[in-house]
Amino acid sequence: MQNYKKNQESNKKLYRKNYHNYYLEEIKNKYGKIVEYKIIELKHKSKNRKQISLVFTKNDGRYSGTDLLRYPFKIIHNELNIKNCRFYDLRGSFATKTLRGGIEIKDVSSVLGHSRVETTENYYVSSNEETKKYASKSFEQTVQSKVIDEIINYDIVKNN
Repeated sequence: MQNYKKNQESNKKLYRKNYHNYYLEEIKNKYGKIVEYKIIELKHKSKNRKQISLVFTKNDGRYSGTDLLRYPFKIIHNELNIKNCRFYDLRGSFATKTLRGGIEIKDVSSVLGHSRVETTENYYVSSNEETKKYASKSFEQTVQSKVIDEIINYDIVKNN
């Protein structure tokens, strides 16, 4: 994502006035409370609206939609003849692999667009035999560590 962001910033400089910029427009109810935001494209910069950067864009900043990822997935899906596999399985794999790589769940949840961390935990994080074995070995190593042994030995010596 960081490389993508750098590339996006370079493209903004390259395309200058022709770069497509998107902003958040506040939608208010009859009481003046903001109830939602609408993404709008403006030709000129707006100081009273928050500019946003979209993920699925072309080089000139135009929104391309999530089909950018869906289309290759459909090709792979059909070519490999994988039947019980969905686009959302890619999201699940992403969540699981990034979490196992040490990324905080709050960050993964945010990237996936979830407002609650629990959604990421409940629907996207998978467990398998390999991770269960790793957790079990980690527990055994903790229990068999020198610190634990010293505490046990200290209690035995102290009580005698």
